[in-house]
Amino acid sequence: MTATLTLPKAAQQILAMPGVESLEREPDGWCCHLCYGWSTDALSGGGTIIDRSLATIRDHVKGARPWQLEEEETPAPARQPRRIGYGRVSTLTQTEETQRAALEAAGCDVVHTETISSGKTDRPVLAKVMRELQPGDTLVICKLDRWARSLKELLVMAAELQERGVALHVLDQAIDTSTPTGRLMFQVLGAVAEFERELGIQRSRESIAHRRATGGDLGGRRKSYKPEQAEMAVRLRGEGESFRSIARKLGLSLATVQRILEAV
Repeated sequence: MTATLTLPKAAQQILAMPGVESLEREPDGWCCHLCYGWSTDALSGGGTIIDRSLATIRDHVKGARPWQLEEEETPAPARQPRRIGYGRVSTLTQTEETQRAALEAAGCDVVHTETISSGKTDRPVLAKVMRELQPGDTLVICKLDRWARSLKELLVMAAELQERGVALHVLDQAIDTSTPTGRLMFQVLGAVAEFERELGIQRSRESIAHRRATGGDLGGRRKSYKPEQAEMAVRLRGEGESFRSIARKLGLSLATVQRILEAV
């Protein structure tokens, strides 16, 4: 580089500008070398500007800018894991608000709830939640039976979450499958829940069988006629009476008489 003392004042000003590495006088004009990483509209990544006029070179340098900052793509911010809550109630007489409040208190970023029986195989809101979950997310539920209908379904869905890198947090049982202990507890409690469900079904069946054998009340809608009326309806029908005539004589509806005689 030519010593700055031998350069004109305009050339010395150019040398002091950002991005300029050197400025030299050549036989056919001035030669300005830009630092690597600086560019003009005509140059990219550094380079050389040759021109007879210092004013033209100065204009080029004024327009120069750090090309790396401009051309390198700014990396997209990393996606933050989310806590997605899911709640379900079985009937319209139940309320979703209790579960929603618990899920929001647990720090869920978004909460989805639906009112649908656990017997339904198609649970659209749950399906939507499962699609939304991404690696690093956590699915938060209040109870295991609000999410899965059986132990088999529970284990299948849990395995799917684990394969996708999604954790499961069950509030009532304090289960968090992001830890080894939480995964073990999840499997144990799932088995216990299924066992209790099977015991409940078995107890219900035994109770119904006992009441049926002993003449106990099986529940349901009570009969709208007395046993004596039923016996009379059968006898009158055997004597050739019409359904309508029997209903009029016994003070019963035609549908009730039909139901009595169809059961005989």
